[in-house]
Amino acid sequence: PPQEDAAQLRAIAANAALDATHPGPRTQALAERSRRATAEQTARELYRAVTSSVRGDNSSFATGELTSAEASLCFGEGSRTATLLALASAANIRAELVLARTTTATPNAYLHPLVLFHFGLYTVAADPETEGMPFGSVAPALDRSAALMIPLATAISETEIARVSLPQATSEERSVATGRLDFDSDGSFAADVSITMGAYRGAQMRDILRGIALADRSQFFEQLALRLFPGAVDATGSVRNENDVNQPLVLLVKCLSQHFLDLSALTVDMDQLVPALGLRRMYTTVAQRKFPLYVDALLFETASFRVRLPQGVTVARNAPDYEVENEFGRYAVSFRSTSASEVEITREFHVPVQLIEPLRYAEFARFANRIDEAERQRLTLKVTPPLTAQASAR
Repeated sequence: PPQEDAAQLRAIAANAALDATHPGPRTQALAERSRRATAEQTARELYRAVTSSVRGDNSSFATGELTSAEASLCFGEGSRTATLLALASAANIRAELVLARTTTATPNAYLHPLVLFHFGLYTVAADPETEGMPFGSVAPALDRSAALMIPLATAISETEIARVSLPQATSEERSVATGRLDFDSDGSFAADVSITMGAYRGAQMRDILRGIALADRSQFFEQLALRLFPGAVDATGSVRNENDVNQPLVLLVKCLSQHFLDLSALTVDMDQLVPALGLRRMYTTVAQRKFPLYVDALLFETASFRVRLPQGVTVARNAPDYEVENEFGRYAVSFRSTSASEVEITREFHVPVQLIEPLRYAEFARFANRIDEAERQRLTLKVTPPLTAQASAR
């Protein structure tokens, strides 16, 4: 960094070092209670304690105005990063302050604090300021290729402020959805869906769930079911690992969709049923742009839905498989008939957080349009005459 920035960073580090290297009694007591067999286990316990008991305030490593670890633990509000650094020091775990920047920030805007733990030959980054993030993961909007590591020592020279790359995440960022859809003879289906969320999406969902009273959860699952399947009714659901950020968040949803198919004809076209990515609708609704497009959400998911058709209905033609991969990301969908009346639909996509310059927007729009076309393809079903007659009678 420039000379003036380095001087400011040294001052910030000195301020934080006093708290980290001279832990108070509350800090020492909590560190002692959290000691386990290994340094990493202890670090995980300390991270869990900080993120569950300390609310973030306006403390800023950019200005050096930090709430101390003792005050943060005493009042339950303060700097989570400073508290975690102090606890790590009290537990004799090597940890460093890292300042990261977002992918859209100016080159020297290192404003987001992280804690970098060193465990022998490997390192783990922790992001206590991002609500709900598990230990070992950081917000996907942060630039992993460039950060500033600031050792917390009493005498820091300019050369010790080093540029580093953030280590790979220890938690899975891919979300995984599995579903079972069972149709009956009137074209209605019952759905049973499980969604295991990736680290960052799980953090976002936990934040949403915190604002929903338990008495209102039924309405939340009704809305979620409608997003999965238009026209869904009788939705119920539950949540697993809501209060444990080190475990993946799991949503379980059951619902019905009445008369989804009209089985009164000999052939019927059926939508793919797996919820669409909808990249075109989210980001490419205009023909051209004068300013960069920021894809601000990590779109990383695998979904596999098994569809069972009623007796007398078979798959006459699957939609064609499709796959595209380029600098913007990857998308793939496939269809596999496991029997004459059962089909498995698998959809995978990985579109990272990215900044798309206006000159590249048209190419990104073509990428989104190809995905949209693949998602609008339909399967063709064959209906036997007796079932057709029953449907017509109804």
